[in-house]
Amino acid sequence: ERTFASLKEQHRRDLINERLDQPYRQSQYFARLLLERPSFTREALLAALEPLTLEDVRSYARTFLKRTYVEGVVVGNLGRDEARAAIGQALERLHAAVLPPERRVEPVVGEIPAQADWVFSERLAVNNSSMQFLYQVGRREPALDAALAIIAKPLSEGFYHQMRTQQQLGYIVWAGAGDMRRMLNLYFVVQSAQYPADELRKRMEGFIPSFQRTFQQLPEAAFEQYRNAVVRSKLERAEH
Repeated sequence: ERTFASLKEQHRRDLINERLDQPYRQSQYFARLLLERPSFTREALLAALEPLTLEDVRSYARTFLKRTYVEGVVVGNLGRDEARAAIGQALERLHAAVLPPERRVEPVVGEIPAQADWVFSERLAVNNSSMQFLYQVGRREPALDAALAIIAKPLSEGFYHQMRTQQQLGYIVWAGAGDMRRMLNLYFVVQSAQYPADELRKRMEGFIPSFQRTFQQLPEAAFEQYRNAVVRSKLERAEH
């Protein structure tokens, strides 16, 4: 009981302290909350945590362990029959099964309608301000992924040079390409101790068209340099 109470209190404090986290991290939390399904607010998690008892956890564990499912990927020089046999052994030893399709929950990201702007603001209990732009580009597929990877190189360099070096807006300045649950996007983040979010937004919005003009005028040699860098990164062996 004492260990459970300590773990529960630590988790409660962690959830509360997230409200005092760095603004850029909080902006990522709100972005996920707005776009990802399923997602849960800190307040909902705190409300669910409050009445939880040790017996609740033990009871759930007994139920949970009776319905263990295995999800995995077989990589290497195993044939199909060998892979099936290995998976069968794992399922048998764990008393597990394949999760039925109707019970699978696939986290998804909602698509913002074309030409629509979603604006969200929150007054935070911290001194710094942060602005994050997230431009949805489309569902992940190889050609689009590669194109964004090429764009991300000069985008990141130009954004940092403009916002951090020249305008000195803040000490956290990022831009690039990413994905949220297989939805590709371009993101821009600035956190500042000197400027309010409205001013950050105005400065960041001014950068977008200037970057578009710069990229359209990119010399062929520079484009090939960026493209080759992306190709090399794709061919590098992943470190584990």
